Amino acid sequence: MSNTAYQRRTPAQWQTIVDNFVASGLSGQAFCQQNHIKYASFCKWRQRLLSEPKKVPLNNAAPFLDLATLGDSHSSSWHITFKLGNGVELVLSQK
Repeated sequence: MSNTAYQRRTPAQWQTIVDNFVASGLSGQAFCQQNHIKYASFCKWRQRLLSEPKKVPLNNAAPFLDLATLGDSHSSSWHITFKLGNGVELVLSQK
């Protein structure tokens, strides 16, 4: 029986642990041993977190663009191009 108490961690805490592991350059077993983490739990959470798509926080999102205000200008036509990356563009226009 182990002398270390079982520690329940939140997903956010596991994300920090996995991030620290990636930055450490250690093997999974060495990292867990050094940080007193159960290797089986670490493997489960590492797999879960690394396979999830990353979520972009809303505070990093582009500002809101209200297209309705574009009709208020003297010119009734407009053309907007959003460059989304990897050669993908979204084009909106009104004539």
